[in-house]
Amino acid sequence: MALHEQINRIVRKHDLRLKAIADKVMADTKETLVKRLNDDFYKSYSPLDYERSYDLINAVDGRIVKNDVGNYTIEVFFDEAQIHPRSRAGWNAHMGFDGKPFVHGLIEALENGFKSPYTPRYGEEFKIISKTQKQAEKIANKLLKQYLK
Repeated sequence: MALHEQINRIVRKHDLRLKAIADKVMADTKETLVKRLNDDFYKSYSPLDYERSYDLINAVDGRIVKNDVGNYTIEVFFDEAQIHPRSRAGWNAHMGFDGKPFVHGLIEALENGFKSPYTPRYGEEFKIISKTQKQAEKIANKLLKQYLK
């Protein structure tokens, strides 16, 4: 086997292992985000017996992007197109007091808290996105250290 073939084989094997790590980090990060939504956001809300749409949890999505130099980037995000108001008539889940969908604001509030005194969750801060990001970094570092051994 020629040297360039051996190098290509090593590079392909290395790339497959890095892709597997990226897949694992993305899956674990999505799982962590859903767990934080449930534990930090939904379980802390009173009343506990309201009809939940699960749009926010179902909107958790992710993708892996490989750039032209072979580096992988993991993106975990909320697919805002999956989050819908329950109706167009007045304030309701995912609809603001102004009658406009409250999707981006809801995602913003998951990190920075609710800023309007008209919401029952006024002043609560969750930091769900930054906590999830820190956990993703821990997962990635652990897997990469294992790979480098």
